[in-house]
Amino acid sequence: GPYSVVHHPGYTATGTFQVGIFLMHSYAGSWLRSSGVTDNLWARATIIAWADLMSTSTIVLFMRYPAEDEMMKKEFGKEWEEWAGRVKYWLIPGIY
Repeated sequence: GPYSVVHHPGYTATGTFQVGIFLMHSYAGSWLRSSGVTDNLWARATIIAWADLMSTSTIVLFMRYPAEDEMMKKEFGKEWEEWAGRVKYWLIPGIY
């Protein structure tokens, strides 16, 4: 399963989703940019608030996973250490 590849597959999925949504909406040909909806002040404010929320949640995820690893290590001890020895990457296979 995914836990045989990275320590935190849920965080990987969340980060991938957030980056994908950002790229989808920020592309010059995207509906959001080409529809004219961003001409409305309230729409712009909503977009900025959403981007802030996504940025903040991404930062929180990066701050949380070391604490989660420590909790799992305390809970599962040697079993966790053996698993962590086999699974080298936290979020991105082959990179990090």
